[in-house]
Amino acid sequence: MTSGNLVRTEVFSKVGFFPEAFFMDCVDHEFCLRLRSNGYRIIEVSDALLVHSLGHMTLHRAFGRTFKAFNHSPLRRYYNARNRIFVYRRYGLKFPRWMLKDLMNFVRELTGILFFEAESRAKMGAVIGGIIDGFLGKTGKYGGRF
Repeated sequence: MTSGNLVRTEVFSKVGFFPEAFFMDCVDHEFCLRLRSNGYRIIEVSDALLVHSLGHMTLHRAFGRTFKAFNHSPLRRYYNARNRIFVYRRYGLKFPRWMLKDLMNFVRELTGILFFEAESRAKMGAVIGGIIDGFLGKTGKYGGRF
């Protein structure tokens, strides 16, 4: 999560800044994978406390599993899907284990949208649009299609 991370300022001159073209979502994943590609290590402090809201998460039980529904807007779903595709295309071969784990998380999120969230049709349309735009290389603010 970009919120709460600490980065030495000289690192930015070596690897660049956070990807502004992403606008939101996956900014942290792209930056961390770029750091790792340039020989840096990522250190996580698992007991740090950061009060930060990630959507309006609700938990649901189905099929013997617990699903998280983040209840993001369709627009947020668009950016999330589009930027994930960019990250997968850029770093997936170099970090296949990370990509597979994130892809599984993505599938779980889509399951949550389909079964537990309001506006699921609009959100899935936004996801599909984001995936298409990710493969087409479109960046920046959303142009409006769903």
